[in-house]
Amino acid sequence: MQHNGENETVNPVYEEHWNETWIRFNRALRSRDDFNAFQWVYVLLKAALGLVYFKTGLHRLGIHNFWRSCVPAFGVGLIASVLLSYFFNLRSVIIHRWCCVPPITGDLSGCRCWWVRFHDIIVLYIGVMIIFHYISATFRSPGVALSQDYIQLIEKKRDGKEMEWKAVNSQGGCCFLDSVLDVNSETKRVLEYKELKVSRSEQGETFPGIKWTFCGKCGIKRPPRCHHCSTCNRCILRFDHHCIWLNNCVGYNNYRSFLLTLFFLTVGCWYGVALLFPPFYELLSEEIKEHGLRFLFDNKTGILSIPPTWKLLCSISSGGLDPEFVIKVIFPLLASIGLLQAVFLAQHVMYVVSALTTLEYKVLLEKQYQSLAERCDVYTAPHNPFNNGWHQNLRLAFGPAAYIFLPLSVDPTLGKTIKKD
Repeated sequence: MQHNGENETVNPVYEEHWNETWIRFNRALRSRDDFNAFQWVYVLLKAALGLVYFKTGLHRLGIHNFWRSCVPAFGVGLIASVLLSYFFNLRSVIIHRWCCVPPITGDLSGCRCWWVRFHDIIVLYIGVMIIFHYISATFRSPGVALSQDYIQLIEKKRDGKEMEWKAVNSQGGCCFLDSVLDVNSETKRVLEYKELKVSRSEQGETFPGIKWTFCGKCGIKRPPRCHHCSTCNRCILRFDHHCIWLNNCVGYNNYRSFLLTLFFLTVGCWYGVALLFPPFYELLSEEIKEHGLRFLFDNKTGILSIPPTWKLLCSISSGGLDPEFVIKVIFPLLASIGLLQAVFLAQHVMYVVSALTTLEYKVLLEKQYQSLAERCDVYTAPHNPFNNGWHQNLRLAFGPAAYIFLPLSVDPTLGKTIKKD
């Protein structure tokens, strides 16, 4: 009943949004300021699609929720496509470069060396580690504080059957595969989390706070650093953020899997960049030597003269994709994703070393900006009772060093040494 009520209140919101957008559009037409037609086409189309989507009743099918649950499948597919492109196309480039001097074309049967097997093992290992930790972070519960009323309701509903977090509600899982809701494990995890001791501040002021808070939406008293996520509608232990790529929250129980996904994704991208840089540089030099340094060729596809999309799709379907085309596509993709993931990984390592979550770090930044705006003074952060030193903070986040390079899921309490009062 509550879900239907929410759907019924959506139509007026989107209708009002369309009316406001249309009014602003007419004002912009009559304004003396520059009129950006392309921008207004996008804004009007977006508002119109939202209105049509809810007016026609398509929202009742839950399509706007289902597409978010398919994002992890897209991520795994993208990783798998890169791995397949290596073994079916890029491997021949490696054979030419590392096993045949000078490079040859045609039959590669005489070009075999241990370098090829070395690269095969490394690529396969990195790919397996990325997919393993990605799936683990997607399906693993972040650690949820459940109310007693909710636990009793679940016990009545399941009648001995296993309950699940719903993927369409962004509670973990992918597409039609939901993650398991284990009430006993969630309750045990909260009890273990409650027993973690923290260091006290002599001044009494701490951040993050060590006091319990009350969640009005869930109706529960929750432990410190536990926050309500508006996307998946749960209170998450040591809430960091809700990740659309995981279709899940990142919290106390799956933060390690999230970090290792970033780590191996960064390593894999830059390993591919290092591997493909020599042939990519040769292709780039040949293009510049033949056509000059231009950003658009006759086919309007860019500096490397990449063929149109439909030609690429035809080549893939026929199995005759040119390795040069693969290098032109894969190298920029790996470089851009590798740079982006390296920035994300560096940010989270900084949060880990500081014993802060993404949410807590943003709160500190807002307080610093507010202090500078009001008093023109630098804000001094209070004592962090969860800070155990950078070395121990890294150990708490990544787990024992011996397990980092193994495809294993580690309990967050494994190997912990916490400061005592």
